[in-house]
Amino acid sequence: MIQKSHIIDPSQHEHKIISFGSSVKILDLENDKEELYTLCGVTESEPENGLISIHSPIAKALLGKKVDEQIRVRLPQFFKEYEIIEIFYKNIFTLKTNIRTHRQFAIH
Repeated sequence: MIQKSHIIDPSQHEHKIISFGSSVKILDLENDKEELYTLCGVTESEPENGLISIHSPIAKALLGKKVDEQIRVRLPQFFKEYEIIEIFYKNIFTLKTNIRTHRQFAIH
């Protein structure tokens, strides 16, 4: 399987449709507050800085969507509804505060 894998460089995508590496500005339709998220891998995620794993409920709802579309996200106690305002690319390393070292990924 690893022989067939390839590196995804999100900076090379147009980001007209939300995909891995997209930054997304959304509007919470309940309270009219804007939120900003960047979809990334599990090891890069820092929800407190807006970096969310593509496996999170909100990221799953966003994948494949376009500007002006609405999403509905199921949370444990209720649903949240959002409208997609903007899709763009922003390098995740400008957002991260917890940069892991090679040593932290090594098997001990």
